[in-house]
Amino acid sequence: AVGYYLLTGSPPFPGSTVGEVLAQHLTAVPVPPSERGAPVPEDLERCLLHCLEKDPAMRPASALSLCAAMRACGDASGWTQQEAERWWREHPFD
Repeated sequence: AVGYYLLTGSPPFPGSTVGEVLAQHLTAVPVPPSERGAPVPEDLERCLLHCLEKDPAMRPASALSLCAAMRACGDASGWTQQEAERWWREHPFD
């Protein structure tokens, strides 16, 4: 969910009440970031959505396996500290 927010600037399961958000966590499939207009590489999007699978057996088995999958993404070395700082200025967490 944090990764999704970092890429899109919005939560994967929006809602106007806590109940709506919780219900979506249980049943809704998140809209892929690329469908929300975020320019996300396909391999990174696939990795992110893998983390949001409803079935725990379908998610990465460990932090190490997630790290390996993230490092295998084509743009893994393309994000600079300056870009990260700019992103957080433009998308403050409310």
